[in-house]
Amino acid sequence: MSAADFIPERPTLPKLRKAAADCRGCHLWEGPIQTVFGEGPADARLMLVGEVPGDREDREGHPFVGPAGRELDRGLEAAGIERTEVYLTNAVKHFKFEERGKRRIHKTPTKGEVDACVPWLDTEIKLVRPQALVTLGATAAKALLGSSFRLTQHRGELLDSDVAPIVAATIHPSAILRSRTKRPGAPSARPARPTSEWSSKRCPRRSIPRNRPSSLVDMHGLPDEFAPRRLVRRLGLIVALLAALVLAALLTPGLEEVQRRLGDADPAWLALGVVLEALSCASYVLMFRPVFCPRLSRRTTTEIALAELAVGSLIPTSGASGLAFGAWILHREGMPDEQIARRSVAFLEIKSSVNFVAVAVIGTLMAVGLLGPHQSLLLTALPAALSVAFIAAVATLSHLGPGEDPGRGASKLRRAAHTVRSAIGTGTQEAIELIRHPDWRLAVGAVGYWAFDNAVLWATFKAVGAEVPLTVIAMGYLIGQLGGALPLPGGIGGIDGGLVGTLVVYGAKAADAAAAVLAYRIILFWLPLLAGGIAFALLLRALDRGDREELSG
Repeated sequence: MSAADFIPERPTLPKLRKAAADCRGCHLWEGPIQTVFGEGPADARLMLVGEVPGDREDREGHPFVGPAGRELDRGLEAAGIERTEVYLTNAVKHFKFEERGKRRIHKTPTKGEVDACVPWLDTEIKLVRPQALVTLGATAAKALLGSSFRLTQHRGELLDSDVAPIVAATIHPSAILRSRTKRPGAPSARPARPTSEWSSKRCPRRSIPRNRPSSLVDMHGLPDEFAPRRLVRRLGLIVALLAALVLAALLTPGLEEVQRRLGDADPAWLALGVVLEALSCASYVLMFRPVFCPRLSRRTTTEIALAELAVGSLIPTSGASGLAFGAWILHREGMPDEQIARRSVAFLEIKSSVNFVAVAVIGTLMAVGLLGPHQSLLLTALPAALSVAFIAAVATLSHLGPGEDPGRGASKLRRAAHTVRSAIGTGTQEAIELIRHPDWRLAVGAVGYWAFDNAVLWATFKAVGAEVPLTVIAMGYLIGQLGGALPLPGGIGGIDGGLVGTLVVYGAKAADAAAAVLAYRIILFWLPLLAGGIAFALLLRALDRGDREELSG
């Protein structure tokens, strides 16, 4: 039996990928997590064929996303080739390995295993029909060019083959990594990562030599805006602003009503608000996992998601800064930049869409009198209509193609605009695809994140003795939260002013709204920051020590 028995009739790349997931053409399917099929444009002009997926590829389900993939990315970038324009695949679709303790060590597949799997590769080549094909490593070269082919004799030559108009063979990127670790004094293939000697449990820890980078920013490539020293300084500024805001509310003449409500706040309702915010954070973690980290452990996924929330508390822009930190972690662990950008856009759109859908539904029901309290159409029908228009506009972005590549000679602004356009278009497509094939964790997490956060504001109103309908809180929440996009430390002033002003417009008393929003903001700031700060520290410690297998690349 071989993969030929599983090739579907009238194959297409999507059909092949689906069929390969159930391939039993050889015994290799029994050990790995999943099949790792080829990826790239169906009309790619260049196809790169590797040997076999590695540990990271098996966990993520995508080819060339581990250390060798990062080395390949550097080579493609140096050659002026966009990875998104290349079809990447392997001669063997399952990870072959042997277990050594908790580690899974790559093993070279046998000729029989390669022969059993090569029908998948042959069919991929027939469907893509690349103008140029490059094999990476001896195993891939022999799979397509015959067992007598010698890579050491023909590396880098243009070869006579009917596989593609242009065919060449070269070494696998992993060979470059191995050669660097063998040469004394050679630079690390990945400066941000400790070598295997440093991360091995069998080797003693060593002090960092003087010529090695000693800061977290240098050692791990941590973006400077996320460096602990900068985050601590930003935290100090935000704490000072919060303290000033609280003191102003408590001591400023003329705000006696706000002061009285804060002084008489019910601790039980405030405690409930803390619990609800914890549930909101848990919901964020729940929806984060299926979008970004389906193969990582719950511990690592939870730490990344909570760290995102903490960073988002310190750096405004409506959660985008938190996702930027998560993107750095995911990029460092091998996820392709294109996939990170696509998934980040999809995540933000799905997370935000719940709010807009809620305003559309609640606003409509309030406008027709099915929900109270009574408000003018400007405060009900208009926000509902704008929300529907926004949702429709976002949906149309799925048809926004990447446009013509401006080329390497174009200005940075043009290339950045092209990148943003491509990310928004493909990210919206990804969001629609995730919604069409929902994962319960994504749906429950997105709704829970919105609902529990609204409920925190409701609980703080209860704490200060004010009765404000949930419909008013939900309508005011979206408009008020837009203030979080302002470039203010921690969003202090932006979110607060937006929420108070909007809630007052919807009929809440100014003193009630000011007291409730102040309590809400303290809970909203401190709880994610404390939990996420611990997660942030644990992540950096794991990266520094290299003692967590899935974070060791």
